[in-house]
Amino acid sequence: MDNKSHQEIERLQSEKLDLIKQQTAFGYFTMVIIFLMVTFTFLLKDLTELTHFLGTAAAITDVGMLLLLTIFIIAVKKTNYSLEFFGLTFKNGRRAILEALLFSVPILFLLTLIKWIFIHCMPPNSKVHLFDFWRGAINKTHTPTTIFLIAFSYIFISSMTQEIVFRGGIQSYLQFFLQGKYRTVLAILTTSVMFGMMHLVFSTRLALSIIFLSIFWGWMFARQKTLMGVILSHMLIGTWAFFILGIQQFLMDV
Repeated sequence: MDNKSHQEIERLQSEKLDLIKQQTAFGYFTMVIIFLMVTFTFLLKDLTELTHFLGTAAAITDVGMLLLLTIFIIAVKKTNYSLEFFGLTFKNGRRAILEALLFSVPILFLLTLIKWIFIHCMPPNSKVHLFDFWRGAINKTHTPTTIFLIAFSYIFISSMTQEIVFRGGIQSYLQFFLQGKYRTVLAILTTSVMFGMMHLVFSTRLALSIIFLSIFWGWMFARQKTLMGVILSHMLIGTWAFFILGIQQFLMDV
């Protein structure tokens, strides 16, 4: 056997090993996702009742997201793929941040316009303000300290964790393993539906609404190949929507 034939055999063996590695990673990933979705479906009723009892779903969702993050970290180690594969990279970070600011501003304006339209369609004696500035978050169970902790948790824990798990994990996996011309579109749509489903603990209206934002973030991640801009956009839009505009008055059950 000549040297050229030997190299060709080694190349084919290497490709076969890579294929086995990819199939193993995708199988493990699929198993984890199915387990999470089934578990969430079984617990949804109890989580909703617990949310009404506590007066907020923030603590529940944060615990759930930290659990998902733990599983995600385990999955990353199992696959042996680089952190860059999952969008955990500073590469093109400056561009991603600038684009996140540029692309998010129209969303902020659109959300403000939508609430303005809602207000003007309500009865004249309605006391709903365009800019809520935390008022909608205050109820019998929410003290200013509680609201601060909820905001801090959302901005610096929930937003970041959600993007790492869903965009960095699920969307990256699907986009890599799916085949065909529309694999990126399918990855974004599938991830967005799953992302919206995880918000059913708040309300069906919020879960359906969040799908559209998730598609926007999915497109941004597919474009930038880094989570830096997506996380920043998530923080900005979420903070503006929930803590400045107070859209929970229209979308949430609690």
